[in-house]
Amino acid sequence: MAGKKAKAQEEERDFITLTDQNGESMTFECLDIIEYHDQEYAVLLSGDEEIMIFVYEQVIGTEDEAVYSPVEDPKVDEKVYRLFQKKYRDVYDFSD
Repeated sequence: MAGKKAKAQEEERDFITLTDQNGESMTFECLDIIEYHDQEYAVLLSGDEEIMIFVYEQVIGTEDEAVYSPVEDPKVDEKVYRLFQKKYRDVYDFSD
């Protein structure tokens, strides 16, 4: 999935660590959890070299731990990202 660019204003931050099938861990800022068609999606920010936004689908979840997977349907990915943009249009600058 291709990430999307955004510039964020400073505020309270939540972080999530994802571990891939090879045991490699990456930490992302969790910008929000967006609900779409009764499914939760995490909108994650990676800021290593270039700021990129990724959308991950919650596959399994409890109050203490959730399992997320990259969204494979590009239409769902785009819709969730558009919902995020709409919700945060006054907080983030979504221009390239």
